[in-house]
Amino acid sequence: MRKEIPMQQVDCEVQPGYRPPAIDTGITILPFSMLGDRDFELLSYLLVKSEIEAGEHKEISKIALMQGVAERGRDCTLYKEDSVCGLIQCKKYAGRVTRPQLIKEIVKFLLFSILDKSLLPDPNTFEYKIYVSNDLTEPAIVLIHSFDKEITSEISSGAIEKYTKEIIDEYESFSEFRDLPPIPQVGELLQKISIT
Repeated sequence: MRKEIPMQQVDCEVQPGYRPPAIDTGITILPFSMLGDRDFELLSYLLVKSEIEAGEHKEISKIALMQGVAERGRDCTLYKEDSVCGLIQCKKYAGRVTRPQLIKEIVKFLLFSILDKSLLPDPNTFEYKIYVSNDLTEPAIVLIHSFDKEITSEISSGAIEKYTKEIIDEYESFSEFRDLPPIPQVGELLQKISIT
């Protein structure tokens, strides 16, 4: 079940002085790491939406902002026509995102996609986009720019198995995988999706 935010709500949230019903997201000035989590997600959403409208993403025709809670590793869902073709995951950290943090975020989404095939209907045409408020460490940058080669190395070294088991142990959502972690499936999906 998808819980997308209607455009009317997005328009409301981007207005000056908007306050969420429960809590205030905090100051919204640069640097990006000082934005509230939701503010950073909204900024990323509006940026990509304007790029789609300007024709800068030929393989994406629509973007949907997710609710912000229980989004299963997705802050925005990307569509080509009516089919899911990717996602945007926003990470707002004061520090730089490390290679293990990045891999764990991707693996977490892949575990959700194993539980719900609608999240990742065609791994061969799926793009996982990571938006960070600060920067990536050099090893994380190398991972992104040489993903096919680097992820194969991570799989063969046993790192993916280790990370997958750690995520399964950390999240109750994956309790059904505790006796038999889907390591081969995660590895196969990692070798099919693209990362930017």
